[in-house]
Amino acid sequence: NRSSDIKKAIGFPDFAAGWALNKKLLSKLADRLEANPKQTDFSIDVQHEIAMFIHDEGKGPTLTAVNDFCAGVDPESSQASQCATNFPSSLGDCGKVTVEEILFAVKTTEKYHDRLSVVKRTWGRVDGIVVTYFSNVSDPTIPTEDCGVPNVERGHCAKSYAILQKALSDPKYEKIKWTLLVDDDTLISVSRLQRLLACYDPNEVIFLGEVYGYGQSAGHGYPYITLGGGMAVSKAGLAAWQHVAEQCRCPSLDTPDDMWIGSCLHYSGHSLTHRP
Repeated sequence: NRSSDIKKAIGFPDFAAGWALNKKLLSKLADRLEANPKQTDFSIDVQHEIAMFIHDEGKGPTLTAVNDFCAGVDPESSQASQCATNFPSSLGDCGKVTVEEILFAVKTTEKYHDRLSVVKRTWGRVDGIVVTYFSNVSDPTIPTEDCGVPNVERGHCAKSYAILQKALSDPKYEKIKWTLLVDDDTLISVSRLQRLLACYDPNEVIFLGEVYGYGQSAGHGYPYITLGGGMAVSKAGLAAWQHVAEQCRCPSLDTPDDMWIGSCLHYSGHSLTHRP
């Protein structure tokens, strides 16, 4: 019930604001990790996972809330003078990428074409927006574009590969500077995305999104961008990806696309940019 859930709740640090551990606790945690290496393969919510590890089912300390660690406080405010740290919550004023410079590549399939009406009624209505609905069939009434890959129930590695290849090679996208690969049920603030992308150079190799990890706590593994939230790839990033994809092909049609793309980029020496 709700009361028992509240009792089990623990605080976790805000990495943006910063957090501090004393030497005694750090040594204790290091000894625990050495004696019992963490077995979890996936790293998804690192802040919460670390808090749970430190809490150790009630045997460890709880987080002490300190107001001096700040995030999102106006630097000009009186409160800012009380902050030992402060992380801006706004995007900053980098300008705005024009909507015509972004390809919104929507990954869909025939049985979910009804979802596209929601996209077309919401963020897909923005004037000048470049949206392509990549499906396993061509439907001129929407319209969708057949990406040449049959549908599978999960993974969609081959489909995502095909979409990225089309974004790079199709002449109609030659003026595109950013490609956003999203699912057909992903919600987007187009104006906020335009402001975010303006803070990055499309001529640099950039893969932008919410980064998870697999196998990294055990000293191996790789980071990957969860495609449910979307992945933004710069023009230079697409060109770099083409070389990676030639050497790192999908093992099967239904290999998990986000994890496979992440592993290919990692072992090819490319980094990911985390923007949750």
